[in-house]
Amino acid sequence: KGEWNGMGKVGTKKIVLLGVWVVLLASLIVAINVLGKPPASSRPGGPPTNPMPKLSAEKLEADWPQIMAHAAAPPRGDAGARYTLAEFGDFQCPQCGAARPLLEKMLAQHPKQVNLIFVHRPIPSIHEWAMPSGQASEIAADQGKFWPMYDILYSHQDDLEPGFYGGYAAKAGLDKAFFQKA
Repeated sequence: KGEWNGMGKVGTKKIVLLGVWVVLLASLIVAINVLGKPPASSRPGGPPTNPMPKLSAEKLEADWPQIMAHAAAPPRGDAGARYTLAEFGDFQCPQCGAARPLLEKMLAQHPKQVNLIFVHRPIPSIHEWAMPSGQASEIAADQGKFWPMYDILYSHQDDLEPGFYGGYAAKAGLDKAFFQKA
């Protein structure tokens, strides 16, 4: 009673448990080997990667007039500063908003050495209000109030629907009627 082919029930259970443990251990070893390898794109013979381009001071200097031509407004800070920070931003982008205090701190700590330009790089595929807020800042720039509008838009990243822009324009010192018409 209770024996199968000369083996006890306890012996059979041990063999089954041992089999389960062997399968689990083998699965773990396979997973470690597969997950521990670098992606094919970074292994020799794998698909080519797109490394970051090397920054060349000569190329940057040659491209600088074109970069400056795309700036939304004159530099914030001393126009004759030795260093210019170029922010490529989107007013609805949380990372851009998070970087803003660092830029402001740099300007405050080095007022004669550093200035800031802003170049629009909206990402409308994930930021619904990126384009309208950028347009609002451009209307403000036409009245010489880009930087006040910049501050307001970044301070209200969660409220960038166009219905708010009239109030923001007034806070920035803009002619509200002109702003609404534009």
